Amino acid sequence: MSERRAPTNGGDPRPPSSDDRVQVIWEEIWDLLEQDRPDAAVSAAIKGLTEVGELPEMRFLLGVSLLELDEVEASVQELERAVELDPSWGEAFEALGWARFRTCDFEGATE
Repeated sequence: MSERRAPTNGGDPRPPSSDDRVQVIWEEIWDLLEQDRPDAAVSAAIKGLTEVGELPEMRFLLGVSLLELDEVEASVQELERAVELDPSWGEAFEALGWARFRTCDFEGATE
């Protein structure tokens, strides 16, 4: 499986969970984002959350997809949740910083 690049921050996200279904959802959402279809990516991420549960990967992908739709405040909330679920995930922190920057929360963006 190829790693995907986050369109918001240019960093390589970590590989998804070892769960096969999570990997399929992960790839589907990145494909939609690469096809410039963030609205479909948001729908897929919401469906993924319903299907596989509260995982940081799903919150991250939902947050990145929302950011691509310029739904910045909603993106910040999802990325904050991803960071809460996995505080060791650097790419989630980086995406959160970018989303906070986009809301003009410059102090929060540097945390």
